[in-house]
Parts: sequence; structure tokens; C-alpha cells
Amino acid sequence: MEGGKCVFSFLVSLDSCYHDHGLFLLSAAVTGQVTLEQHPREVTVREGNEITFECTMRGDDMKKYFMYWYRQGPRGALEWIYREGEEYGEGFKDRFVGSVESSRSTLQILAAKPRDAATYYCGAESPWNSSTSE
Repeated sequence: MEGGKCVFSFLVSLDSCYHDHGLFLLSAAVTGQVTLEQHPREVTVREGNEITFECTMRGDDMKKYFMYWYRQGPRGALEWIYREGEEYGEGFKDRFVGSVESSRSTLQILAAKPRDAATYYCGAESPWNSSTSE
């Protein structure tokens, strides 16, 4: 501890999520050559400080998808944080701010706490069935 504030790490994982028959599936790509890239890959932050994660899409237009943020803590449970359209999971609306602009999705933690140390996932949900072509 420095100055009474903990220092802890976040790991941002490169995973994608797509919607298929009502199930969210984690995979390395959304469909075909569409991928999500997250930055920073790993970060250490002091308790009380802000941190912003960014996710960009390659291979398709992000506007065609609903964007999500999740996290997986040390206990292994996957927690839903944010869905595009100002929807937040229980307990996340106070300190977390999600947004989607053009070709990037961001998740900001306004005042980081030790319990926020986790692997954070950006996800993209296609409104179309994965077997449907445009």
C-alpha cells in the first residue's frame, strides 16, 4: 500500500461474444474475420483512480452489433457490466460508465476498488442468427 491506497491490477482479455439461439458464447471471433481488440491489455491502477478500457472492431461495422462489457473475477463467475443503450448489470451503474461511439466501445471505472480486479471482456452481439447471411 502506498499512501493508504491499494495498488491492484486489471487484466483485459481479448474475447468476443456473439448471440446464437439465445446463448452468449465466448470465442476468438464474432463471425468470419470479425475480431475485437481491447486496450490496454493489462493495467495496474491505484484504489480510487479512474481507468478506461477500449474495444475496437476489425472486419465489420460496430454499428451492426450490440456491444457489451463483462468481467470475470477470481472466483470465476462471469458478471455482466454493461450493454449498449445505457443498460447496466446489478451494482455497476454507480461507478461504471459504458459507451459506444462509431467504431469503439469504452468502459470507464470512475473510482476503482480492489474488488474490481478482474479480467474484463468486450463482447459483440449480432442481432442476426450466426447462420444467416446478409
